[in-house]
Amino acid sequence: MSRLSTGRQDLTPRITIMDILKRWVLKKTDSDLVNQLSNEMNISQITACVMVNRGVTNVKEANAFINPEFLDMKNPFLLKDMDTAVKRIRRAVDNNEKILIYGDKDVDGVTAVSVLYLTLKSLGNTPLWYIPSEEGYGLHKNIIEKYIREGLGLIITVDCGITSIEESIFAKENNLDLIITDHHEQSQAGLPDAVAVINPKRKDSGYPFNDLAGCAVSLKLCQALMMSYERHNDPKSPRITSFLQNHLDLIAIGTIGDIMPLSDENRIFVKHGLKSLNNTRKAGLKLLLQKFLPDNGHINTRTISFNIAPLLNACGRLGKAGLAVELLTTDSIPVAEKTLARIVDLNDQRRKLQSVNIEKFYENLPNQCDVEHDKILFITAEGIEHGVTGIVASKLVKKYNKPVVLLIIEGNEAIGACRSIDRFNILSVLEKCDDILVKYGGHQKAAGFTVKTCHIETLRNRINSIAEKELSLDVLVPSIEIDTEIKPSDAKIELINELARLEPYGNDNPCPVFLINKARVEGYSWLGSSKNHLKLKIHNDGTSLDAVVWNTKELYTSLLKTTDCIDMVVKLELNRWKDREYLQLNVLDMRSSL
Repeated sequence: MSRLSTGRQDLTPRITIMDILKRWVLKKTDSDLVNQLSNEMNISQITACVMVNRGVTNVKEANAFINPEFLDMKNPFLLKDMDTAVKRIRRAVDNNEKILIYGDKDVDGVTAVSVLYLTLKSLGNTPLWYIPSEEGYGLHKNIIEKYIREGLGLIITVDCGITSIEESIFAKENNLDLIITDHHEQSQAGLPDAVAVINPKRKDSGYPFNDLAGCAVSLKLCQALMMSYERHNDPKSPRITSFLQNHLDLIAIGTIGDIMPLSDENRIFVKHGLKSLNNTRKAGLKLLLQKFLPDNGHINTRTISFNIAPLLNACGRLGKAGLAVELLTTDSIPVAEKTLARIVDLNDQRRKLQSVNIEKFYENLPNQCDVEHDKILFITAEGIEHGVTGIVASKLVKKYNKPVVLLIIEGNEAIGACRSIDRFNILSVLEKCDDILVKYGGHQKAAGFTVKTCHIETLRNRINSIAEKELSLDVLVPSIEIDTEIKPSDAKIELINELARLEPYGNDNPCPVFLINKARVEGYSWLGSSKNHLKLKIHNDGTSLDAVVWNTKELYTSLLKTTDCIDMVVKLELNRWKDREYLQLNVLDMRSSL
């Protein structure tokens, strides 16, 4: 709801919601299937409707969705090259070779490093590990060369390496074995020349699920390695089950932090991993949860996304990703306490740096982009530090609902971060600029690259040209997908508790969204020190409900002055205050009823 943007005047970072009309999309649902699920599973039609909207097509799938079975994890040996990788690692363990785990700096990368480190250590080979900072993402020849001089025999990458073709050739020429484990897209040039390349996104992959996080691929390698010590490679032996349960806490954090789809096998990892977090035996993780869990102690995907992942990500953003690995792998409480204190300090620095970078990119935005007409926002800056460019890009995407490319220029090179919107593949755009990029990699909605400074304007023009041809105006209109219409009388705590069975919520399984039509506004007030949150009392169908709209300063003022009958798009929330529970509507958008 709201008026169309009028252009350049709305550019300050203080305004967090862009004034553009949102499209409401009410999903079409098979009513016969909804009735069947509702009757056979003894659930409300509302909950059944949400499940159908999440892709459930029968009762068996519905039960698997609600109760993903721990033992339904897929056999890791279905991944290409897994058998070869396991044999090479076992030889290294048996011969006490030096092994290096080479990871990435984000929460997915540090959890991937941690689970492999702990596994190899349990087998009697305590590996080295390395996470690049100033060098940037991926394998680097100078780092490989350093470890060759130190007599290293094997490098295992986690959450990186799939595009490191030149580096793999360099390692092979120097008699250094390389095992790649990754989950990013392979490059058009093919696969690295390695002993094994384990990646569910390989073009020749036969693995039945390709959306594993990097940490999950690392776990799969560890699972296969542990299975190789079992008779008949039994994936369901008590030892393997215990091993997995012990490390799913890390995999849940990495999978949620990397915003992977919470479907199929990821749903098993996260559902059971969140349970494992309550009983984790990892000293650092236990301390982290004690200090940063909400007061009610409830651990869910939101807890990880907003409390835990940002702390661990702060380490990598400021070039200290090793601290996160130290925290997640130590068994010493004093070490964990000191490490966590340093991480908290880093997170404070991250917040300050983020504020500075946001101001700088906003300052440059009107001079480099036509905000109203450009289909993609391409902004450069100099004189600011790296580490939070991806966060800033995500905030700009959220504000303008356009893909964003941000570059920090340093001398002859610039490092860029891209964030995109649904239905526009930003990695595909970078692939079409391969000839002018030093390197690049990532996913459809998030990617990074390095480019020579002299090629920046060429890159800008090409990306803008691609966006102009391939990005339709229809895609640029933000939409809200609605599961079904409900009445205020449907909104009860019992429904919230029933819907909670559909958790964990996240990418590919969003929190249910509902439409309430023709609600009467009985009163409203502004909340917060800046008066930018709106509290409403609505009434309809003999029922009164509390509703809140966050970060909405001035957006709905004119609406509420001209009408008292509104349509609302909402989420149902359970609020706890002083030992009291009550239902509240979280309003995503509203407009005058027709």
